[in-house]
Amino acid sequence: MLILAGVTIATLTGENGILTKASEASEQTKISEEKEAIGIAYSGVMAYNSRNEVSDIDLENELKNNGYNTTVTDNGDGTLKVFFKDSQNTYKVENGSVSEYIVTEQKMNLETGTIQTINSETKEIISEEKVAILKTMKFSTSATEIYFVDSREQSDPKQYLIDTYGIDEANIENIAYNDNCLPVYMGNNGTIYYVASQGNTYLNSEEEGGGDCLFGRTGAPAIPALQSLIKLDLTNLNTTYATNMAYMFAKAGHKAYTTGEYLEIIYGSNFDTSNVVTMESMYAYVGIKNIILPESFNTIKVTNMSYMFRGYSSRSMVETIDVGENFDTSNVTNMSHMFLYCGLDTLISIDLGKKFDTSQVTNMDSMFFACSYVLPSLNLGKKFNTTNVTEYTNMMMGCGKDNLTEIIYEDTIANFETNCEILISALGKSPFSSWDYQVTCTDGEYSVK
Repeated sequence: MLILAGVTIATLTGENGILTKASEASEQTKISEEKEAIGIAYSGVMAYNSRNEVSDIDLENELKNNGYNTTVTDNGDGTLKVFFKDSQNTYKVENGSVSEYIVTEQKMNLETGTIQTINSETKEIISEEKVAILKTMKFSTSATEIYFVDSREQSDPKQYLIDTYGIDEANIENIAYNDNCLPVYMGNNGTIYYVASQGNTYLNSEEEGGGDCLFGRTGAPAIPALQSLIKLDLTNLNTTYATNMAYMFAKAGHKAYTTGEYLEIIYGSNFDTSNVVTMESMYAYVGIKNIILPESFNTIKVTNMSYMFRGYSSRSMVETIDVGENFDTSNVTNMSHMFLYCGLDTLISIDLGKKFDTSQVTNMDSMFFACSYVLPSLNLGKKFNTTNVTEYTNMMMGCGKDNLTEIIYEDTIANFETNCEILISALGKSPFSSWDYQVTCTDGEYSVK
């Protein structure tokens, strides 16, 4: 039986195994589909393009219109390079002919400000392009809107802004350059434009002023936050290589508490959090009414979410929090103060999604402490686990104290089949008004009043 089993496994997974061959066939199908997509897009551009030529921007826009997430660059020799972000496949296009499938990977060199495209098999550097990396940011505290502008090959970014955005030339002011010559302009009405002359602006969060306090405290407690900010367009800010987003939006637009104007964040397809490790205080005190995270908000590598959504104890504004379907917390170890005061008198809904997993968390100190006095219900989902928790003081103290009627776990009201001591202690300290309920644990039932 063991020999037969071995033969079966080899037949399935060996070099010429069924599964291996199936995987190769699937990859070849993908390549064929992508080549065909490029050909269709190329023909589409030629059909309406009077110049009788196809530029990198033309082809990239056409592929985008056809539903493909690609980057197209001009190789400077009459050919175009098409990179599919989802499959990581790269193709060469010459006069409409698609060829040269290359297995590639991209690597950013933060010292030289370049992105290398490398052949994954030979390790040969196929191409290297200069990119704009955001290392330092200087803000006027009166700024109300911030845009990252992709001006491609524009030789005069200032004139490009004037022509494209209708800015009054008399009011535009150059306010800063970073190490990679990324022009920054203050336009009309406190609008700031970060201009990348070639493609996207990349965020280097390892530098001071990067992810740490990026649009909030700007890296130094002495610098006031962008408290008047009401619009933040991140469409051309690429965060693929960012690992640290601590304090990224902290206090940004927090004047909304008094003015009633709320911060709008446009994330865009380049807002990538898949490599981020810490999100400590990322949305702390932020001036957003409804925090709704985009689908690209991938948290699989995050270990620290402490103070992530914390708010003020003296005032509130956030009404709903929806973390989306990719909010995977299976590697998070620190959730202390995560929702502390996040919407004291206003928060009525917290949607933690289906991947809210606390199996690795050790610190839940004040996690939901006074998150909202008016919260009617809290659904902790099916993966709320306190097995490894060692710190849990005031975990749910005051949560929903004026309105909370149920806590749902495993679809059962107050049914915690895990570390009873922690949960009874946390819930038992909460001053819930007129609430008498049973908590069911593996070692018996406990009455909490």
